[in-house]
Amino acid sequence: MRRWLAPLAFCLLLAGPLAHEAAATGMDPGLMTSMFEQSQKEKKGLTVFLPGHTLAIVVTAVHGSDTVEGRNQEYQRVLIRVDQILALAFQ
Repeated sequence: MRRWLAPLAFCLLLAGPLAHEAAATGMDPGLMTSMFEQSQKEKKGLTVFLPGHTLAIVVTAVHGSDTVEGRNQEYQRVLIRVDQILALAFQ
């Protein structure tokens, strides 16, 4: 049992920085902005995938290139840091 603990710990140690790097460079900012604008204009739902969470929102405002604001059935106002978004999907 102890033989696989060291390699597992090493992989988990490397996974943190690699996941952050993929999140920072993996998505096209122009495509993200167009999806935000389409959700806002058409009042259609957008699923936002964050590290460890999934959040369904309707975009209400885009604040520069840093944050997007939305709402859903549970929360009146949700602010999301764009650099933390892993993926987007229309509902």
